[in-house]
Amino acid sequence: MICLEKNGTIVFGPAPWNVSAILEPLIIAGCDLADGALYGPDKTVLCHFPTLEPVEPVELGAFRVLPVAEVNEPAPEGKALAGREPVVLEDRVELRPVWGDLPPPPTLEEVKTAKKAGATAMRRMVEEGGIDFQGVRIATGKSDQDRIAGVQLYLQAHSEAVIDWKADSGWTTVNKAAIDAIASAVGAHVQACYSAEKTHHEAIDALADAEAVQDYDVATGWPE
Repeated sequence: MICLEKNGTIVFGPAPWNVSAILEPLIIAGCDLADGALYGPDKTVLCHFPTLEPVEPVELGAFRVLPVAEVNEPAPEGKALAGREPVVLEDRVELRPVWGDLPPPPTLEEVKTAKKAGATAMRRMVEEGGIDFQGVRIATGKSDQDRIAGVQLYLQAHSEAVIDWKADSGWTTVNKAAIDAIASAVGAHVQACYSAEKTHHEAIDALADAEAVQDYDVATGWPE
C-alpha cells in the first residue's frame, strides 16, 4: 500500500498502488505524466514516475509517495481492534491499531433467547419440509396447510365431490375421506413439531449456565 502526502497532510491513501488514482491529485495540481516522466506545472521534469509500488519515499514535486505498513501488536486485555490510524513518519506511514472496548458478554437470558430462536427456526423448517403419506410426498408449507384446510372445508359441504389434487408425484384426485386423512396426517405432523419446539424451549429455560445453553443441540428430537 502507499500514501500520497503533501505538506504533512494525507491527500490520497492508504491505498493499493494505482497509477491513475495517484496521478489524479497531481494532475489537479498542474502536473503531467508523459513517457514515464512526471512534469511539473512549469513543464520541468520532477522525477521518473515509478510504475511499481515503491518501498522507499518517492518525491513527486510538492507530493511524496510513502510506503504504508500495518503495525501489528497484541490486543490489550479487554480490548478489540476498532480500526487503524495512519501516522505519517519521515520515510513511511504506519497504520497503528486503534483499540476499543470489547462488548460485554451476552447475559444468560440473551443466550437463551438466541438458542430458543434457533429451535423455533428448526421447528419451522421441519414443519414445512413435507411428510410421506401412503407412498406420496405431501407438501406441508403454510400455503399447503391452508390449501388442505380449504379443500377439507369445501368437501364438508360437498361430501360427494372429487377434487383435483397436485402432489409432488403428480396430479391425482381426492374425495372427502382422502382429504380428511391427509389433513389428519399433516395436523399430527405440525403438532409434533410444535411439541418438540416446546420441549426444546423448556429444556433451554431450565439451564443455568450460558456455556451449557450454547452447547445445547436444537437439531435433535424432531419428527421424521
